Amino acid sequence: MTYYFTVQEGLDAVCDTIYHLEAFDREAVSAAVPFFLLARKIKATGIKMIMTGLGSGGLYDGLAERFESSNDVNLPTSSTTCVQKLRLLDCAQLHKTAMTWGIESRMPFADTEMLDLQYSLRASWDTSHLPYDGTAMLQRAFQTPIEIDRQMGSLLDPLDNELWSEALQMKAKRRVLPAEYNARSERWPIEIPDTLESYWFRDVYDGYFKATLRVADEIDDC
Repeated sequence: MTYYFTVQEGLDAVCDTIYHLEAFDREAVSAAVPFFLLARKIKATGIKMIMTGLGSGGLYDGLAERFESSNDVNLPTSSTTCVQKLRLLDCAQLHKTAMTWGIESRMPFADTEMLDLQYSLRASWDTSHLPYDGTAMLQRAFQTPIEIDRQMGSLLDPLDNELWSEALQMKAKRRVLPAEYNARSERWPIEIPDTLESYWFRDVYDGYFKATLRVADEIDDC
């Protein structure tokens, strides 16, 4: 089943996504909007729990990990780093957008038993003095000679949607005045926005959370 959302629906959901995601990072917000809308659609069907393949790319060395690794020697390190960083971006996007609508999201590939099993297999593979190949391992597991096409997608794939990216840029141009953008370093000396979209997202974030941050600063000063 495929669910399509319009550009206008996405733009209308930006502010709510920032609020529930509690972040203003341009890539994180623009990629989380489709998940926010999808979670709302799932909620309407009555489904209360979803399972995701997050982590499988890192465990089985998907396309992204192979691209980042210059050779097979660096692949295990790159793969492990990818799995460790899941909680910082991908998991946060999924869990927060899903819980906004009361949906529980689970990650079977991040289960500790699955991780222990996979890395024990990786270790035994290393002793064979052969380059590690996650695809070959899957073929052996399923005992099939059929070529397995495991081209990986990413939670940031929505950024590759030209229509969605252009819509965000156009909305940001209407929301952010040139004078405001030019003075961005005075308003935010740290993590200065480098695009109009980043400025827009940061401005919305401040509208929700700046008062809370000020209270926290006062408490720290006491």
